[in-house]
Amino acid sequence: MDVYEFAKSLIRDAGDFIETRRLEGFEVMRKTGPHDLVTPVDKETEEFIYKRIKAQFPEHNIVGEETYGKDVKTLKGFTWIVDPIDGTVNFINQNDNFAISVGIYKDEEPYCGFVYDVANKVLYHSKVGEGAYRNSEKIKEVDYQPLDDTIVGVSHKWLLKDDVRQFFIELVDKARSVRNRGSAALDFTSVADGKYGAVVFYELFPWDYAGGRILTNELGLKCVTLTGEDVPELEASSVVCGHEKLVDEILEIFDHESFKEVHDKFFIK
Repeated sequence: MDVYEFAKSLIRDAGDFIETRRLEGFEVMRKTGPHDLVTPVDKETEEFIYKRIKAQFPEHNIVGEETYGKDVKTLKGFTWIVDPIDGTVNFINQNDNFAISVGIYKDEEPYCGFVYDVANKVLYHSKVGEGAYRNSEKIKEVDYQPLDDTIVGVSHKWLLKDDVRQFFIELVDKARSVRNRGSAALDFTSVADGKYGAVVFYELFPWDYAGGRILTNELGLKCVTLTGEDVPELEASSVVCGHEKLVDEILEIFDHESFKEVHDKFFIK
């Protein structure tokens, strides 16, 4: 069976599984604090996805947020990078603005990407070279808008980091406005839809950005770190994504030696 078509069907089924479990009720647990939550549904959904993939493609590697793939170091063969519920706090408190995010690589190259808005049953998907889609509707390439004429999706994490705050304040001042949906995967879809001009994150993990990155790359958008480097596939990273001209405008804000020093110290262990 074709991997792309299999993944589309599997992700929709996983969304139905989440909805069934939501109606049954679930326990909420803390990982590291009140803002970092997990539910049994996160882990059960990852298990649901894992078992279905392995039943169809036993040789495929799987990297999941909750459990699987901590020993995966390369992207040889097929590798799935999975976030079963991106936006867990929203899932708990809103039953909206959460997503399943899946990025699939083949022999170290992007192959296809998916972001499923579960509550609204909207599947964003793309296969490299074949365009990006919102359910069955092909998504048009995004037009350029200057920073002072567009909305930028910005993670709130910068508020907690004294040594980078000044740069994000400048970004907020120069943009028309900023937003945060509470799900990085859905923030990427807001760029794909043209609702945001760009998204900026100080720290994301591979399962946060894999699906959205492949999706937006298929639309010709630029996705790099805040120091202008390629985003790594299997490591935590800063991320800025949007139209190339807009991304370059944003990178100018962070083009300071003091930011680069703090950034590199944070990410290069």
